[in-house]
Amino acid sequence: MKRHYEIELHEVTRLVLIRHGRIASNDYGRIQGTKDEGLDSVGIQQAELVAKRMESYAVSNIYSSPLQRAYNTATAVAQRFDLEITIDDDLIEYDFGVLSDKSMQELRQTNPRLHERVEAWMNMGASRTMTRPRVKGAEAIASLLKRVNRFKDKVVGNHPGQVVAAVSHGGYIRAFLTVLTYGSLNRRFPFWVDNASVSVIDFYKGVPCIRLFNDINHLDMELTYGRPLFL
Repeated sequence: MKRHYEIELHEVTRLVLIRHGRIASNDYGRIQGTKDEGLDSVGIQQAELVAKRMESYAVSNIYSSPLQRAYNTATAVAQRFDLEITIDDDLIEYDFGVLSDKSMQELRQTNPRLHERVEAWMNMGASRTMTRPRVKGAEAIASLLKRVNRFKDKVVGNHPGQVVAAVSHGGYIRAFLTVLTYGSLNRRFPFWVDNASVSVIDFYKGVPCIRLFNDINHLDMELTYGRPLFL
């Protein structure tokens, strides 16, 4: 007998969000943003491992951010299912403006005033009274919200009863999950997603149900400790 909370694939749209494999900037602790960079040797291995992990899903469509690191990861997955990749600009990483391609140590040296504001934001306590620092050249939060909702509506509207994989980036996936849980993008996002991690959302009548979050069991890595980030 089917339990009341169990349904079948034809009743939902399943979205599998995959973060790209590691790049050198991730290993160096740099804020990446939209700078285009391919996978490093570890990232290539991670892409193959997450592709193998995806064999347990009946993926019928795969989307990717246009940036190399996401597309390289999506290619490994697509080859397992003999699928064509659909490039979607809505999946691109958040543009961190002048923070892009800098570590916090480098930011402290090059722009100490901005470093102080960003550190204060990340170290803010639970009161959440501080306004997110303005960063020159960064994407507007309203633009990020629009991209998240547009892609969500596209997947739900175009793929009923299907499993859709989407390869994107840490900031974008965390924003996506924050929106699904009715959080504000003007506050810090309460999620972290590791490289080559898998998160699964089922949409039942358009309503999201997060079934899996930041799954890294297919990777040979430990779950590290975390702290609030800029997003």
